[in-house]
Amino acid sequence: QELRLEAIGPPLSPHKVICISGFLRSLADLCQPWVVDPNKPWTSAQVYFLRFETEVLYLLGVQLSDVLARDLKRTESVARFLISCSNLISFSQGIIATLLDELGDLIDRATARAHQVGKLLARQLMEARNNARRQAPFTVSLIGYSSGGIVVQSCLKELQEMVKDGNHVAGDIICDAVMLGTPSYALDEDWSRLRQLVSGRFVNGFFAQDSVLLSHQFRRGGAVAGCSPLRAPDVENIPMDSFITTHNEYPEQMPLILQRIFQGTG
Repeated sequence: QELRLEAIGPPLSPHKVICISGFLRSLADLCQPWVVDPNKPWTSAQVYFLRFETEVLYLLGVQLSDVLARDLKRTESVARFLISCSNLISFSQGIIATLLDELGDLIDRATARAHQVGKLLARQLMEARNNARRQAPFTVSLIGYSSGGIVVQSCLKELQEMVKDGNHVAGDIICDAVMLGTPSYALDEDWSRLRQLVSGRFVNGFFAQDSVLLSHQFRRGGAVAGCSPLRAPDVENIPMDSFITTHNEYPEQMPLILQRIFQGTG
């Protein structure tokens, strides 16, 4: 299974920011969304991007763009309907079936791999932390969009299990955690416990009109974090309305989003 951390730029800080793209419209989306503009830096830490399942994520990104381009009017209708209507049974089953088949399958495939990758990433971080004990300890921040947010969540859950097993160092690794447009349950009771693993900020970026995630939400039968606030103490829920109009705009809008989150501008 492909899993590799690659640095963007020279090492500048012992603090590391690991950035995770959840789908790829092109291979440039692996690293381009995370490049720090020296004129408007959103971080002074060492930035890495996580390379995993690039062929699958590229295929998913291309298919997602095709679906959104072809069904833009229909997905907007679904979004408006799901937001305003409480009786979903009355909606046209033909439109629902088409969207859920095309969009839901894409997200399910990506999230299944992301869960696995998050666990592997947690083990790599723990191994690196153990190897660096004789040196200055490092901390890590995690940022991911779409299924990249699932990687962040899964990594935190694996670190949580390590802490339960008595490895308390696993609870001292993560500084900030940022999840954007994440297709995971918003009402998961684990969010409060995962928050305790993050010494800094825990940010959930959501877009209430995200037609892709609303379709996924309807299919799974529960609110998802990417279009709903997380109801957990000390979690920052930041609306993405001023940055995106569709799910597949996250990569291109990432510089502005990161400026807003970390510098309060954008």
